Amino acid sequence: MGEHMLIELDEKTQLNLTSAEQEVVDYINNHGDTAIEQSITELAEFSYTSIATVSRAIRKCGFTGIPDLRLYLARKLSHRKEHYAVNKVLSNIYQECTNTIDNLKISDIMKIVEYIKKSKQIYVIARGDTSFVAECFVHRLQLMKYNCFLTTDSEVIRRLVKLVDKDDMVITFTAHNTTPEFEIAQRDCRKMGIPIVTCICKSGTVLEELSDVTIVGYNTAIDGLFDFCGASRLPLEIIARIIIEYLSHN
Repeated sequence: MGEHMLIELDEKTQLNLTSAEQEVVDYINNHGDTAIEQSITELAEFSYTSIATVSRAIRKCGFTGIPDLRLYLARKLSHRKEHYAVNKVLSNIYQECTNTIDNLKISDIMKIVEYIKKSKQIYVIARGDTSFVAECFVHRLQLMKYNCFLTTDSEVIRRLVKLVDKDDMVITFTAHNTTPEFEIAQRDCRKMGIPIVTCICKSGTVLEELSDVTIVGYNTAIDGLFDFCGASRLPLEIIARIIIEYLSHN
């Protein structure tokens, strides 16, 4: 293989590979044009190993997962520019999913679920594209027979304190906290002692200070949409799903 090796390993990494893991690396090095197209299942099949072996091998080689490996191969195989573009998208999405999940605190999810179960009514507030995530979240709570309401109107959010009672709770979904009404609503509701949960993709905002629980997702901008609200909402969807699924089992 020599100079044509796609995955170059130092001596320590080389020694750390099992014989089966080495088979995976050898296959990728010898069939880069094919490997860049293949799923983890196909890589296992064509290297005569298992999915678990492929996963271990690529991680030992310094990759976070299959999308990261594909992006690397696309860079090395520079004549395959179309693959680089697709794999860059896949790598960004993979990074959003794994980083969001890895940074979650289990205790926070449990606390949110307890708030939901104890609340008389649940007010969910969101604006813009994020309202689609919130709408799905509210719909699922309603199917589980919780009294849940979605508010997307800026004036209603601003005056939310006039609607809530002390036995209610507020859940805010926002990508980067660019809506000033959220701060007004949470500050007023906090004075009433109402539990407040914020699901957001940016840490260090004032909403975090005003919340009992803050779940921070990891997101990247959607290329080509910088002028049209290009922030990804995928991390918020992941957070919403985790809350719903854990709630459904309790």
